[in-house]
Amino acid sequence: QQPAMVSDTLRTARLLIRTGRFNFLAAGFLLYLTGALYAIRTGTPVSLFSFLAGYLVCGSAHLSVSYSNDYFDRHTDDPSRRTAFSGGSGILVEHPGLAPAALACAVLLTIVSLTTTVLFITLWDYPPFVLLFVGAGLFFGWAYSAPPLRFVDRGLGELSTMAAFGFFLPCSGYLFLAKGLDLSVLPLAIPLLFLGLFFIVSVELPDAGTDLHTGKQTLVVRFGPRAALAVGTAAAFLTGAGFLAAALLGFPPVPFFTAAAAASVIPVLMGIAGIMQGAGNFKAAESITGRNIASLVVFCLASAAALLLIVPG
Repeated sequence: QQPAMVSDTLRTARLLIRTGRFNFLAAGFLLYLTGALYAIRTGTPVSLFSFLAGYLVCGSAHLSVSYSNDYFDRHTDDPSRRTAFSGGSGILVEHPGLAPAALACAVLLTIVSLTTTVLFITLWDYPPFVLLFVGAGLFFGWAYSAPPLRFVDRGLGELSTMAAFGFFLPCSGYLFLAKGLDLSVLPLAIPLLFLGLFFIVSVELPDAGTDLHTGKQTLVVRFGPRAALAVGTAAAFLTGAGFLAAALLGFPPVPFFTAAAAASVIPVLMGIAGIMQGAGNFKAAESITGRNIASLVVFCLASAAALLLIVPG
């Protein structure tokens, strides 16, 4: 009987881990890393402790939102229509008894994030503003799918994701290294906000049919896949234009902004390819989403590499 109980516990643990969709943490970490390296390249001393402890705050907050979104979308997700990047994990749809445990994971991870932030303020001389910053990031992440706000049903889901992608994730890396935020982070954050729109439109594509029937007011539902993807691709173009403008205006570090502008061409080209292909069916949408997410990963890797290798210390 005991081996059976151990086996059931391990199976439950594996299912809960899958519910968290840890694959999304990779892109989030790259954005956090980019913000941290940007802080270093603009004059902040290197601190491995601040980097790792700061990512405990950021990573646990990011993961808590993955669990909360899966929990609050469990009645609207369709496991037969999910992909590696959309449609939720599908675990809570197939195993509804795990829903309370998933919500508990979300709450626990939120507590870890906030508690670690308080420790930063009380023990390591960080300004109280940091708690407001982390709390706001958690609020926007949870409110994406959690009632009563549930931004995704109000046509505000894209704004929430843009804030996470372009502001909260990269600025977290900057904040925990620099012990604050200043105007020098804007040339990095503003273009990334637009790339966040390209990201969320891309992951919405395969869910268009399900979202339409469950009341989600996503950009894809409201305007159709091709038009929404055109908007997302235009936003990716604005990302490149923003980085190029920063380079031409001489914002430091110029080599990074030049490299980031060049790397942003990849999402733009993938977006154009998707518009030409069309996402009229699930398989087409799935392939477009996969290519677009791959282009974003390449962009994030190239940006981090530029800060590590191209920009002088």
